[in-house]
Amino acid sequence: MTVRLDVETRIEWVEVVLGVFERHCAQCGYEADATHWMGAAVREAVTNGMRHGNRMDPTKRLRIQIETRDSTGGGPAVEVAVEDEGEGFDTAEVPDPLLEDNLLKDSGRGIFFMRQFMDGVTWTRTDRGTRVVLVQRQVPRSP
Repeated sequence: MTVRLDVETRIEWVEVVLGVFERHCAQCGYEADATHWMGAAVREAVTNGMRHGNRMDPTKRLRIQIETRDSTGGGPAVEVAVEDEGEGFDTAEVPDPLLEDNLLKDSGRGIFFMRQFMDGVTWTRTDRGTRVVLVQRQVPRSP
């Protein structure tokens, strides 16, 4: 199952995207707890795309694709791709939020959260902007 969204760079759209993501996960059998943590990563990816990629320019768009598919590990996986229209960045240049100098900063944790809450996170440069792909294999439901 695949869902595609094309939204304006307006912060109000973050909750709409998150709602669509949560409904998709529920329909695909993900437990609420797993969906919550994946949702935190999706929220960060969408917010970062708007704030850092598109620089809150309302004329720029964000394209989101939510897809459930079989993973290479044999079970189902959800994949969320978020593409902005920004100039891009190098993830190696982002300061480590766990370093003492960064612990009290009010930003800089989005990439860390995405990596902690998902099985895989990759960034690529496209002809339109930056694309982040979040992947999470489905955890079997408890009996």
